[in-house]
Amino acid sequence: MDSDSVPQLTRQADIAEAKAELARLLADDRFQSTDRNKAFLSYICREHFEGREAGIKAYTIAVDVFGRSASFNGSIDPIVRIEANRLRNSLDHYYQAYGEVGAIRLDLPKGRYVPLFTKTCTVPETGGGDDGDLATLIQNGDRIMSLLSRRTVNATLLAATILASQFGTSAALAAEMAPDAKTLTDAYVYLLGRALVVRQEVGDLKEKGVQFNTIKYNPLGSADFVNPNFDVAYLEAWLAVDDNSAVILEVPEIKDRYYTAQILDEWGEVIANINERTMPTKPFGKFALVSPGSKVKLPKNVMPIILHSDKAKMLGRIELKGDPEGAAKLQHAFKVSVIGKPKIAKPPALAPFENKSLIGVDLFDNADGLLASALDVAPNAAELQAKVHAVANYVSSGKEARTAVADQLKTIVPTFQKNVLATTAPYKNHWLCGAFGGNYSTKFEQRTAANYAGIWANNPAEAIYFPASRDSNENLLDGSKNYVIHFPADALPDKVVDAYWSVILVSVPDYRVIPNDLRRYNFNSYSDLKKEVDGSLKIAIGPKPVAGIPDTNWLPSADGKPFSLTFRTYVPKDIVKTCDWTPAPVTEIK
Repeated sequence: MDSDSVPQLTRQADIAEAKAELARLLADDRFQSTDRNKAFLSYICREHFEGREAGIKAYTIAVDVFGRSASFNGSIDPIVRIEANRLRNSLDHYYQAYGEVGAIRLDLPKGRYVPLFTKTCTVPETGGGDDGDLATLIQNGDRIMSLLSRRTVNATLLAATILASQFGTSAALAAEMAPDAKTLTDAYVYLLGRALVVRQEVGDLKEKGVQFNTIKYNPLGSADFVNPNFDVAYLEAWLAVDDNSAVILEVPEIKDRYYTAQILDEWGEVIANINERTMPTKPFGKFALVSPGSKVKLPKNVMPIILHSDKAKMLGRIELKGDPEGAAKLQHAFKVSVIGKPKIAKPPALAPFENKSLIGVDLFDNADGLLASALDVAPNAAELQAKVHAVANYVSSGKEARTAVADQLKTIVPTFQKNVLATTAPYKNHWLCGAFGGNYSTKFEQRTAANYAGIWANNPAEAIYFPASRDSNENLLDGSKNYVIHFPADALPDKVVDAYWSVILVSVPDYRVIPNDLRRYNFNSYSDLKKEVDGSLKIAIGPKPVAGIPDTNWLPSADGKPFSLTFRTYVPKDIVKTCDWTPAPVTEIK
């Protein structure tokens, strides 16, 4: 075995080595980090050196480093998590560019704020590099694993990467070190949720005239996006800030009709809804969207809203309520302006994909970039990101490993696509009860499902969506067949909302409206629907009008093509929030 093939492992640096590395790093002009983050780094290292690791918490960092008050609440103000993410990126970039083999390295492991100083070391030669040497090395596993466990929650997979690169891992060993099915499924579904938002950002900004910090006022009745909403005047904007800039959003006063200005982060989590229900003390006026570390001095009477990262999506909805002209006037009264000149980061690299042919193993090629580009506020983010890193490490370990993961995903991906509308939330009356949207806590599968089927879901206080892809016999909805949704007189949708309801028919798997001669894509509270003599309501679905049901109540489908329905309830009552009310089942008429 020549010197170049000697395997490199790591050990923890001693205190003297660690202190010397910190001093060297902070003095190196090539270490690109803000003064704020250098202060952050110095603080956590000092506490570490003094043996006070137990006290290195988000609260103490926020108060001692970032000047937050004693009332700091990390679940509301994510400054520490965001700055920690930036610091990790700065350290990674520095050591990738300027790190030397055998030198000390400083890292900030995900999920905690205690620094880790490590130094590479070599494993002594055992005599040849054949399978006998590999067995000898594995026999020293206690030492190897204790070293590796400080660097990752999945030491097994990193060990596989190291051993494979040095010795040429056998197929049997590779199989043993590969991620199990649950780890791979969790990692894929979790990371796909972020990738779907990145795809949306890239696609939106390719549209003519669309740019950051500029409102797009969608024409009334516009259908050129996923799962469109024909019940409202719709506006949207991608917003971007940095610590030295802010976006001012002006919301007009709106009375006697539903409206909201919904702000979402880069994972699809709702940050805020601006309306009279959620913000009764300031339902309209000027709002400043700022970064967690904002240094901007805001004008008076402007309410700050702290974003989770440097980018956000704003969606405005104003109910038409039989007055489209008035709704359009209010739509254009929403305004955006910018204080300062934000530096806007490019979206992370991502291979193009569509819902019909979802991305496969390529998703893990830029896992680090996808995760580092936006903070995830989910309580279990660190756990899931560890799984992503473990899979990404394994995928990058060699051709055989990459092929193995690609083969597993050939089963995982179709299963996700098949079950996305049936297994990610309560399933009642053959409808998925989406009383989870907008803010998902630990339920990453539901978030990814929402981003896949109809991105930018809102929270249950504002709207609950009921998707359906199967009929009352659990057969997939087929545009060639006739169906009826029959609401009993005592369970009409009008009775379970404080605003309004709607139902829309879209194609699968792209979730776009289906063209038809009537240009009829949905029904809502204001549609001219005819009730039955007993007060019940029937909605017909099929390629042609359905006998026995008024044509006014017919939603056209595309002959021979699958479809999905989304039933929306706006400002739903408690019976909807608990899923005790759902739409009537979609029943085939034979």
